[in-house]
Amino acid sequence: MKKTIEVLTVILFSVFLVFLTACDFTSAKLEDVVVSAGVDKSNLPLDVTDVFEVDSSVIYVTGSAQNVPDGTTVSIEWIYLETDPETLIDSVDLVIEDTNTDFAFSLTKPTNGWPVGEYEAVLYIDDELQLSVTFTVEAPSDEVDTTITTVISTLEAGSYVMESRDAESIAYFQLNMVNNKYDLNTTVVSCWLGYVNQVERWVEVVEFSTVAEAESYVVELGIEATEGRLVYRDGNVVLATYSQDTIDLFD
Repeated sequence: MKKTIEVLTVILFSVFLVFLTACDFTSAKLEDVVVSAGVDKSNLPLDVTDVFEVDSSVIYVTGSAQNVPDGTTVSIEWIYLETDPETLIDSVDLVIEDTNTDFAFSLTKPTNGWPVGEYEAVLYIDDELQLSVTFTVEAPSDEVDTTITTVISTLEAGSYVMESRDAESIAYFQLNMVNNKYDLNTTVVSCWLGYVNQVERWVEVVEFSTVAEAESYVVELGIEATEGRLVYRDGNVVLATYSQDTIDLFD
């Protein structure tokens, strides 16, 4: 009788271990999954949106993997829904190395821009479907973004002489003074330098392709915290100066 009880105990304990393993697996989940136009260094989303333009530089899907065992694979499929059958654009696997991890997947703009229409991003944990999010790419609008014009006009009204950098200077600034310097992925549309009385007051104005890119640049300038430097952002335009009087022009 004692031997039978011991065997039964071993069997029950083994079943209990299997049950615990199953619980650990089923507890793995993805939370706070969103689509955004940018991310910060912690993979947290910037400018959360489900509507993009055809020239949006990058589209991100971010979220948090919770209670995920080390070595678990989180995967994404990017799908264009406007074709029959639907078009699988790309699929990417990410191996999780921590139980709770913030993740970010990205899809870069095609050479000719995003096709207009509906898209879906489908996420998996170890090939098991978890959830999906959708987003839209809209046709170009006839509306012209006047933010940079407004900023430059305000500075000129404040006695600044503004000069636009040429294409070669913009490309150098984008690569060396923004993307490489701060580990960002941005597109600088235009860059301006200005002075009052040539030396009295200095200002630098940078126009990015998206608001999210401008926000990420402002975050990095804040972390760098150069003494005396003041930063102002209006939409996708970022202004840097050492003059409070210059910042006051935009109050």
